[in-house]
Amino acid sequence: MLEQQLEKTRVMVLQAERDRAEALRRMAALQADNTHVDNAERRSYIDKISDLEREQLKLMATQTLAQVTPEMLLGRLLILCALLVYLSTSVYMIYRSHFAFARKEKAELGKLFWRS
Repeated sequence: MLEQQLEKTRVMVLQAERDRAEALRRMAALQADNTHVDNAERRSYIDKISDLEREQLKLMATQTLAQVTPEMLLGRLLILCALLVYLSTSVYMIYRSHFAFARKEKAELGKLFWRS
């Protein structure tokens, strides 16, 4: 009877060891699957972050261009205004000197005409 009990105990211990080994194998398989899923999820997150970083760089470039463009346009407008002032002053000076010369010629012609 003790031998039967000892044999049953041995069978139970062997079965418990087999169950434990099987449970460890299942846990390892689950961890491997989880690691694979985690790696896939991690890769997906990294790809999403990379896409967001590229989009941020595009937006920053667009913002910089939008800020620079009005400043460039204002600079060009100021240059054009200065050029317009210079040209209008030059035209006025030419106009003034032309009429001054014409008045002077007219006066000289009048003197010549009245002398004769």
